Amino acid sequence: MQASNPHYLLFSESTLNDGDQPRWKFVLQSVGEEEHFSASDTECEIRASRLELLAVVRGLEALGQPSRVTLLTRSRYVRRGIRRELNQWRERRWCWERFGNVVPIRDHDLWQRIDRALQYHQVECC
Repeated sequence: MQASNPHYLLFSESTLNDGDQPRWKFVLQSVGEEEHFSASDTECEIRASRLELLAVVRGLEALGQPSRVTLLTRSRYVRRGIRRELNQWRERRWCWERFGNVVPIRDHDLWQRIDRALQYHQVECC
């Protein structure tokens, strides 16, 4: 990717409180500028890890052009998936072996969307 691509910080978070509906949120902050964009929504009956992953997907898909992205997330699931597992999951056609059975990876639909976004964006996960 060219050095002239815009650089963004992508903050993602999820909340799963007893009294509230599960919620995801992302904030895209342009590095070196005051410009930022955020979005959030609620989801019914969903795990916190999927909420966090959904925030990342929506943030990456909100970018209108190829960009450099520094992803800031509290989710170990998201960090580990992007840094280490994504290549293996793709090679194994989004499956893994669990107790002798080959099964689809959890949240494979969202991981595939992240994989597509990484064809356009350079993402560093922190």
